[in-house]
Amino acid sequence: RVSVDVDVLMYPKIEGSFNPSHTTCVAACVQHLCQAEAKNILHVDLRLLNFIFSEELDSESYLVDWDHARPFDEPGCYVQNWNDALDERHPDAKCGKPILYEHVRYALAQVLRYFAPVDDDESQLQEWKGICIAARDTEHRLSELAERIRTLQCKLKLTAEIETVVTGRPPRKTGGDGVARITAGVSEMTFSSGNSQKRMSEQKTVTFDAARTKRSPRRQTAHCFDFNGSFGCKKAQCSLPHICATCGQSDHGKLKCKTGSPKTKPETRKRSGSRGKP
Repeated sequence: RVSVDVDVLMYPKIEGSFNPSHTTCVAACVQHLCQAEAKNILHVDLRLLNFIFSEELDSESYLVDWDHARPFDEPGCYVQNWNDALDERHPDAKCGKPILYEHVRYALAQVLRYFAPVDDDESQLQEWKGICIAARDTEHRLSELAERIRTLQCKLKLTAEIETVVTGRPPRKTGGDGVARITAGVSEMTFSSGNSQKRMSEQKTVTFDAARTKRSPRRQTAHCFDFNGSFGCKKAQCSLPHICATCGQSDHGKLKCKTGSPKTKPETRKRSGSRGKP
C-alpha cells in the first residue's frame, strides 16, 4: 500500500527498430530533437537504443526515453546514477558534472557514426562523414542538419552490431557479467575533443562495462541445505557434502550443532503485582 501520492507516466508504444532503412528515418529523429529544443527541452540521454525508426513510414521515427530530459536553458547537472560508460557519452559527461549542450551534440554524432550508406558510393560516404562531423558542431543548427540528411536520399545500414542480439530490435545491452561488446565497422573517422581525440578504424571491437562495476562471483554452496534442515536429506545421490553448516562436522546437521549455539538467556524477575502464572 502506498501512503503518498504517486504520479504515473504513461508512454504510447512506438513500433520500430534501431536500424534505419533510409536517411529520411534519421532526419525525422533529428527533426524531433530540433522541435524539442525549440520548446526548451533538452533530451540529454541520446544513444542508439533511444532512436526508434519506423519500418513502415520513415517520417514516423522518433526519439524515446525522455526521463533525463531537462530545460534547455538550465539543464543542471547529471544525476548520481548516470551511466557514463556508454560509447555515446562525452568524456566530460560524468555524475554530478554540469550538463553541456556540446555533450548532447557529441552523443548525436556518435549515434550517426553507427550508420552508413548501403551502396559503396564514394560521394555518399564522404557526405555522410561530413554529416557526422557537422552533428557534433554546436554552431551547426539541427534544422539544417536534418535537411542535409534528408537531402542525401539513400538507404542506410547499421554498422554497429551488438553481439548475440538480433539486429533490428532494441536489445539488452549487457550480458550476465554486465559487459557489452560492440563490433563497429565504419569508415575511418577522427573527432577532436579539446586535447583528446577519439578514433574508430575499419573494424574495431569496443568492450565496456555498462554497469561500471562487474558483478561479484556467485558464492559456491559448500554444504547440503536439506542435510542441515529439519528433516535431513532424502536424496539417494546428493552432490553436496553432508556436513554441518556451522562447524563442518559430518555426524550432525546445523540444528543439532552445539558449536556456536546461542547462550541461554538469564531469567528475568517478574515485577510484583504482575498478572499471569508464577
